[in-house]
Amino acid sequence: MPVQVVKVGPGTIKIGEVASEVDFTAQVLSATVSWGKDKEDDRKVLSGETVPGATTRSATVACTVFQDLVASGLVPYSWANKGEQVPFEYVPNTVAGKKITGTVTVEPISVGGDVDSDAESEFEWDFVGEPVLDDVV
Repeated sequence: MPVQVVKVGPGTIKIGEVASEVDFTAQVLSATVSWGKDKEDDRKVLSGETVPGATTRSATVACTVFQDLVASGLVPYSWANKGEQVPFEYVPNTVAGKKITGTVTVEPISVGGDVDSDAESEFEWDFVGEPVLDDVV
């Protein structure tokens, strides 16, 4: 198979219920969905066999965004909805035709930064269960 390269963007990121979701695409400088794995140790039993340790997988979305403090912005949304579990959709590249969907737990986004510079924040939100990679319809 020949090499395949996909650039990030143009794409979209939306959070919240359909018809009332917040589209904060224009604020995003970077976005990454990452997987983590926690595996318990394997255990040997008297027969010499090995019982594999349980594996638990988790996923997060990490973003760097320009801070927005307008009433309908992402920062105020994150403060007002902290701890809420909301639908999430990320399309890294619209031409590639794939999206990542799931439910994330919203955490408040930090505010502030260096004086006389564009205010940016980094945040990481946990997925509830596993995200799904699917075709954009």
